[in-house]
Amino acid sequence: MSCLFSQLEKLCQDGRYQREDFLTEIVAKVLQNSKVLTLSWLRFLKATELSDVSVHNVRTQIRLSQLDWHDSGSRPDFEITLGDNEELIYVESKVGSVQGEDQLQRYADHLLEEKKRKGYKRISLIFITHNYEEASVENAQAESLAFRRTRWFEFYNILATHLKTNSDGLAKELKLFMEENHMSLGNQFRSVDLIAMENFHNAKALMDEILLGEVPKKQYEIFHDLTFTAKSILDQLNNHHRYVIYSDMSFDGEPEVFGCVTGFWFPQRNPDQPIWVGVELYSRPNTKCRKAVNSSFQNWIINNPQWKGACLDNPAEWSSIRKGELIHTFLSRENHINAIKTYISDVFDEVKEFKKLYPNLPWSTVTT
Repeated sequence: MSCLFSQLEKLCQDGRYQREDFLTEIVAKVLQNSKVLTLSWLRFLKATELSDVSVHNVRTQIRLSQLDWHDSGSRPDFEITLGDNEELIYVESKVGSVQGEDQLQRYADHLLEEKKRKGYKRISLIFITHNYEEASVENAQAESLAFRRTRWFEFYNILATHLKTNSDGLAKELKLFMEENHMSLGNQFRSVDLIAMENFHNAKALMDEILLGEVPKKQYEIFHDLTFTAKSILDQLNNHHRYVIYSDMSFDGEPEVFGCVTGFWFPQRNPDQPIWVGVELYSRPNTKCRKAVNSSFQNWIINNPQWKGACLDNPAEWSSIRKGELIHTFLSRENHINAIKTYISDVFDEVKEFKKLYPNLPWSTVTT
């Protein structure tokens, strides 16, 4: 049976659901309930030298007002305070997304301002991610700010060690949740990992044959823009768990307001889940043409139920419509490559029809 948090997660999933927020709330509650675990983790990261504190507090989704030299306000995932204004720590978590522009630097600036205002003896910024991600903060050491990068599997190891000597039901459920969501990583290759590694180049060659031949020509005919450099494809695989080519449209000076992604989507949670292949049209949040694009998406999926929509009613999230098939669908065909190429080509014919119905959308990168 799934752990408690996995069961609750299923009840929470809708267009507004975010795994990072869900995980943040769980971890913050577990840390708040266990001073021992909190200090063990922070001491492992060398974010504190304290071995005991009379008070520790963990708060989530802290909203920080915009500083004069910032472009926006900030919201670290959670805040840890130790003692009576002794130490202040901001934690930023990434599971299925990557850091925003200047995001960590803004948090660092806020920490420095708080140190001046409240007299904290020590301030730290922790950046914890599922996958490895490069990150830095300017002048952290010179400003007496401890910046620490870490991974969720390292937190899992601290948690597992903690549970060997502590009876903590909530922490135990968190450990099970992280295991079910493949956040523990481990230190051994499984047999399936070795098979995947041994066959990676062959699988990549098959995907390249599909994406770098007739498919990009047809996509370019529709959008007059296409990105499929080796770096862009690998960046998409690393950051978004997909092996794709894409077209980004600009509108009235705003980049990436609307576009198309074509290729292979890999599971983000469970590696045993199937891969699917297809086409996705997307819209960036908070753009001038967002309302028009989403209205077109909604009208399209009403009359074309094979297309699935996501976040069409949430202006703060990337919205999309997509059409795809599980890759297993094509394995019964004699020629898998030709079958997938034909399928994508047929989907592009539908995208052309979508373009005819909604010609006023930003179908070109030319600024209006």
